[in-house]
Amino acid sequence: MKNQGLAATKKEAAMRAFNAGLEMDMMSHAYDRHLQELVEEGKVSMAQIDESVRRVLRLKFRLGLFERPYTPLTTEKERFFRPQSRATAGELAAESMVLLKNANGVLPLTNVKKIAVVGPMAKNGWDLLGSWCGHGKDTDVEMLYNGLAAEFKDKAELRYAAGCKQDGDDRSGFAEAVEAARWSDVVVLCLGEKMTWSGENASRSTIALPTIQEALAVALKEAGKPIVLVLSNGRPLELNRLELSAMPCLKSGNRASTGHAQRQAFYPGASIRPGSWLLPSLIQQDKFRSITIAGRADAGIKDSIRT
Repeated sequence: MKNQGLAATKKEAAMRAFNAGLEMDMMSHAYDRHLQELVEEGKVSMAQIDESVRRVLRLKFRLGLFERPYTPLTTEKERFFRPQSRATAGELAAESMVLLKNANGVLPLTNVKKIAVVGPMAKNGWDLLGSWCGHGKDTDVEMLYNGLAAEFKDKAELRYAAGCKQDGDDRSGFAEAVEAARWSDVVVLCLGEKMTWSGENASRSTIALPTIQEALAVALKEAGKPIVLVLSNGRPLELNRLELSAMPCLKSGNRASTGHAQRQAFYPGASIRPGSWLLPSLIQQDKFRSITIAGRADAGIKDSIRT
């Protein structure tokens, strides 16, 4: 509410929201920090507090939450991350990947002896979890480099180079990445977004890849080797500057704990879903204009309140 200009302070936001009938505050800590003070100031009545508590408790009783107030410690291990659940998730993840381009039929990889795995997403488990991953652990994610190493064990040699981070302007790793590309028969270029760049309250000012990642792709082309682009992203991306017509492009998304599904697209005999992606990847970002605030503070509002 502050960012949208409806309240100047979190305390005022608590007052406005509660008096409007919002009975629960999940994560902002506006109610637990300010409702008592608002009652003392007469801006919220104790009768309102009591009635809201009754309504919330009634719902919890109806849902049966008080029938078993204590959760067994074994429940998590019994219900989550079971082998059959992970297998199903892996199948769904594999089916959701889209091969946007397969220039020159590079995929799946055959007769390849040296593979360069390059990019900030190649050995990145945390960002592959994606937005709103709950209590996800990056240690549960199979990173693409590790997956390819397992898939091509005794069949091909792999070399890794990060090249750069997801954002910033540090190009000191470009030389190592280009060297790995020249050494290889094929380059698997892993680009994408940080987990915090998509999802709720995570608007971006551009739908393009960060300039540093685009520059890495351009630098790798100088090696003259086939490049397979693997995108790990939570939103459509504008990719015009990468000249996708010249390279295969696999839209992988945020694979989370099903990262092993990525490697299946590279192995001979793999079933790859070709097709177009309905979301705009091959568009020009300057065609989009929006003056709507999307969760971030409006710099022009400052301490003023909209009426």
